[in-house]
Amino acid sequence: APGEWTQWNGVLGLAGLPDGAYGYARIRRTGGTGAFTAYGVVNDAQTSDGSFLPAFRPGGLSAARTVVVPVVLDVYGDARSHYTTEVTLVNDGALATPVDLVYRPAAGFGEAGGVPVVTVDLAARQQVTIPDVLEFLRSRGMQIPGGSSGPQAGTLTATFRYLGGIDAPSTVVLARTTTPDPDAAGGSFGLFYPAVARGGGARTSALVPGLAQDDGVRSNLAVVNVGGGSELPITLEARLYDADTGAAAGAPLTVSLSPGDWFQWS
Repeated sequence: APGEWTQWNGVLGLAGLPDGAYGYARIRRTGGTGAFTAYGVVNDAQTSDGSFLPAFRPGGLSAARTVVVPVVLDVYGDARSHYTTEVTLVNDGALATPVDLVYRPAAGFGEAGGVPVVTVDLAARQQVTIPDVLEFLRSRGMQIPGGSSGPQAGTLTATFRYLGGIDAPSTVVLARTTTPDPDAAGGSFGLFYPAVARGGGARTSALVPGLAQDDGVRSNLAVVNVGGGSELPITLEARLYDADTGAAAGAPLTVSLSPGDWFQWS
């Protein structure tokens, strides 16, 4: 009924898929006239850390043929942390297609040489998950230094090559950046985030709410030029505001980005 919620736990097991399997769900309305939404979660069995998987509607920007993953990482940090990024490519269409992957390292976050493009072949209705995408790109000929030699971070562009003129299939790219649990129990901590359609980002302004900082947490703010339009550099200004008063705080932060560039204020 309107406003109601239900959940299937261990949903891949309900479908009879074995441990170690990956999958996806297609949900359609079979009765009534109301709208609905859906989501999935990936819960780490060791740490209980959960990641939110958004639903994607066919068509529109969710079916963009070129998308930009905002950031992929191979970074060592404090407390024995090691951040790497898993990438999932989805071709929910009736045609097979190659997917061309291009990595663009951010300024000050490593470099990339060797082959400029790595291609993954996707069959119709196929989903492929790459557990550590920078290591995968290295194995296919991209010369990206390891994270132990310095932090590696940048954007990943994915182009579904054969589907440029087709509107029906849904093509999705998701990323999950995690770090292993430093305790002996194992597992990991991290989060999922979707790729953005090339040219599909904000055009004039955007709001990032919920920033916080105290002894227990800190907030980073990142921006990406996802291209489109003139394909020339853009300049962005970030203004920070006090949540209690709405008053501007500090001086504006500015950065210039070429298409595909990523920058973060830590």
